[in-house]
Amino acid sequence: MNAPLSNGAEKRAAALAEVQQMQDDLHAAHALIESLRKDLDRADDRMVLLMDERTRLRKEHHIVLTALIRLSTEVEVINRQSAAASDILRTANALIARVDGREEPTVPPEPTALATVDAAVAALEKELTHDH
Repeated sequence: MNAPLSNGAEKRAAALAEVQQMQDDLHAAHALIESLRKDLDRADDRMVLLMDERTRLRKEHHIVLTALIRLSTEVEVINRQSAAASDILRTANALIARVDGREEPTVPPEPTALATVDAAVAALEKELTHDH
């Protein structure tokens, strides 16, 4: 009679061991789920930070682009005023030369530094507008 009791006790012990293993597996699964949730929360927080950074950078890009366009416009205005002033100066020199009885000076106009700056700003503006 000891054999059936022993066999039943073994089955019961095996069943208890199996239930204990299932509980351990369940606890491990819950721990893994919690760890993955924390990882997901950190990833979500990182994504929010990156989106905020992207928004900030876009605003700054817009501010810089606007400033460059204003600068380019001002340089163009200065360049045009400089060209007009050069024309006035040439006319005045020609009139003075006529009054003095000399021939008109034949100095070819030189490209101004502002024209070079204007070309550089225009190239930069073109490059920035192509980025967006």
